[in-house]
Amino acid sequence: MHEAASGLRPMEYHTAKPLQQFKAQSHHLGALGSLLNATGEMREGMTTLAKLTKQLDEDRQAEAKLIGKVYDAFDLLEG
Repeated sequence: MHEAASGLRPMEYHTAKPLQQFKAQSHHLGALGSLLNATGEMREGMTTLAKLTKQLDEDRQAEAKLIGKVYDAFDLLEG
């Protein structure tokens, strides 16, 4: 047992640096999670903007048709 314990003691020396690096990198996981969350929110925002832009274009087209009909009606009245 004494020999096994003596053999395990140097392991701490070999695992200290990787453990420290692992702990340091684990803080980045929070930042990564925040970035992933922000990416999802950005995706939703872009989808919403695309829908609004499409609706705006459809509204503009409808207004252009209405203006054309009003113009035609005035043209008939003048003619």
